Amino acid sequence: MKNKHLILIAIVVILCPLFVNAIMLIPSRWACGDNPWIGFWGSYLGAILSASAAFMILFVQRKDNRKENEKNREANKKENIINRDLQLREITYRQETEWLYNLQKAVLENLSVYSPNSITSLIDYLLESDFSQQDNEKVQNETKELLDKILMADTTVGMIVASNITENIKKYNGLRNNMYEQTCGIIRDIQVASVAFFCIDNNRRYNRSLLEKCYSIELSEILLQSETYETCIKLKKFVTSIRKKYYDLFERFRTASIECIVTENRRIKSELSAGND
Repeated sequence: MKNKHLILIAIVVILCPLFVNAIMLIPSRWACGDNPWIGFWGSYLGAILSASAAFMILFVQRKDNRKENEKNREANKKENIINRDLQLREITYRQETEWLYNLQKAVLENLSVYSPNSITSLIDYLLESDFSQQDNEKVQNETKELLDKILMADTTVGMIVASNITENIKKYNGLRNNMYEQTCGIIRDIQVASVAFFCIDNNRRYNRSLLEKCYSIELSEILLQSETYETCIKLKKFVTSIRKKYYDLFERFRTASIECIVTENRRIKSELSAGND
């Protein structure tokens, strides 16, 4: 299109002098001989044709400039869209990686609180002590502190996972809630067993309301019996069984926690790589 305009302008420029010269050769009663009107009309017509050619050139240039500006605007628009997408992906990347870091930190801290070492030390203390009032108070205080730590750690994890619920997180939440409930139940049984040991070792009768605090049915059945040596043996066997039960519970939860982190890490990398494509 631009070449056509240039050809048209070239034709006009070439024909202008020929046209003016042809007009000047036409006999006229207003222009004869060396009449100065001939020069006037020649200059006048030449100026008109020159102005027309200049106007046409200006018109063509403005049209071309308009098209060029439109192309530039479209190019800038596409570039802005690309830059905006890059910025959004960068923001998403930062948010996802920060969330994953917080999740890993909270999950690992949660696992450390659930560590079998605390439960094992309490069980060993129950089995080895003569169980005075002081021993019972020590167990009660340590179990309360452990419950507070577990609650705090579990709440922190719950707040983090609540901001990014995926199918994997839903599965982990179910396991996490089960771990919290069973661990709290085991600790409650340890508290009840501590009171029972204290009463048996000091020839006291424990309050039957203690049965309502039992988490395990097995423990409540043991406490239904009288405070005898045989009851104490059964109680010690029950407390010993808690150790293995909790080890198995913790190992399943530890495996699920690590699997959750690995799965979320894989998911985030996959989503980010798909966005870059």
